[in-house]
Amino acid sequence: MFDPSDPPECLWLPRPYSEDEQAEVSRAAEASSVEFVPWASLRRLADGMAGARKSRIRLLATEGDPADGHPRLAGWAAAVGANHILTGAIVSAPPSDIKDLLDALRMYGNNGWADFKTNVGTMTRTYGQQLAEAGCGPDWVVGYFIGQGLRWDAAARLRDFLGKNVTR
Repeated sequence: MFDPSDPPECLWLPRPYSEDEQAEVSRAAEASSVEFVPWASLRRLADGMAGARKSRIRLLATEGDPADGHPRLAGWAAAVGANHILTGAIVSAPPSDIKDLLDALRMYGNNGWADFKTNVGTMTRTYGQQLAEAGCGPDWVVGYFIGQGLRWDAAARLRDFLGKNVTR
């Protein structure tokens, strides 16, 4: 069982970055014991987190270009306290009001968001909309939960539901 209070050391390279910076990061990743997830999709990020947790190695995720459909990883980075690979800056946890909304949303998803036809759907939509209005869209929310150890199947259901039912 994953303990979210003890994630693997996580590094990230957010956009924008130059091709030289990407190449430098790729070389550094090849030379060390790191689970490298280049141009991370949320699915690949979830798989990378699982691999890094099992082997207790560092995880490095780089963002692809959002114009090409790649998600931003800021929610994941906030969940795990990731270090920016180039600057060393540590990503802060979300403010308490956002954390409270995330905790409430997670509580309603205790079944993996498998049944949206009940109160789970109503509350997921409500909390998802409040998070979106605070600047935390579906990719941010799902990335955050992946950082906390959410399995990909549940993350995919939540991402699909929020994408269809939450306006930004």
